[in-house]
Amino acid sequence: MNNILREIRIKHWLKNLFVLAPILFTPEKWSADNFRFTLLGILSFSLVSSSVYIMNDLHDVEEDRKNHVNSIRPYAARLISDKAMYLILGVLLFAAILLTIPINIKFILVISGYLVLNLLYTYFLKKINYINYSVVALGFVLRVLGGCAVISVSPSIWIIILTFLLTYFISIVKFYLNGARNKIDYLQIKILAIMIPLIYLFYATSAETIAHFGTKLLVISVIPVIAGFIYTLYKIKREKNKDIVNFFTDKIYWCIYLVWLLIIIGVTGRNYF
Repeated sequence: MNNILREIRIKHWLKNLFVLAPILFTPEKWSADNFRFTLLGILSFSLVSSSVYIMNDLHDVEEDRKNHVNSIRPYAARLISDKAMYLILGVLLFAAILLTIPINIKFILVISGYLVLNLLYTYFLKKINYINYSVVALGFVLRVLGGCAVISVSPSIWIIILTFLLTYFISIVKFYLNGARNKIDYLQIKILAIMIPLIYLFYATSAETIAHFGTKLLVISVIPVIAGFIYTLYKIKREKNKDIVNFFTDKIYWCIYLVWLLIIIGVTGRNYF
């Protein structure tokens, strides 16, 4: 069982919390049903993303066995059989289908698009420089679009742009620290680290945003955003080690996420408590 849990990468399910973003920024949609369906959406994306990992490992098994890092994955290490892998894949996809049925057709189309995009990534796009980073970022955009579909709201162009740029930034930092410095210039990382907080600032202070939330206080949330990017640049420069920047386990990142989340909930939902 432990090998199966390692193979489906449960710790990566945190990435699917991006499905939660639309409802956080749409307090008028806060209801028990919408939160319940959003939770189903997060679980659906988690199961589908795990199925993508399975398909990727099936496709790349020979390369993984030659890589000192990937060779310890259960399937690459021959701890899980081919038959078991296909069985796990089938169970994950079947469970995901069952979870999406109660939501709506728009969400089903979005999550199907996510699956197709990742199939293209696994078989065709993974080794094309810059395209691969963009596909990873588009996967997160689709998570956000899935969250919009769940609560039946139109996606804001701001949230689409910011989601894409933020996750593109995370992708190139990851590849940079994993040995792709010959393909990624550190200057690109610095430019994005400056550009993304600026775009977020424009969003938080735009007339559209102020009218939507009825307050100018969202600008306060820019502070943890800037802190996160400064901390990332500091970590990269301090020690260029592939494990030194971990956006999902580092306690300081989690403190930054929590501060940002509390500000967002406090500002957007102040009239709904």
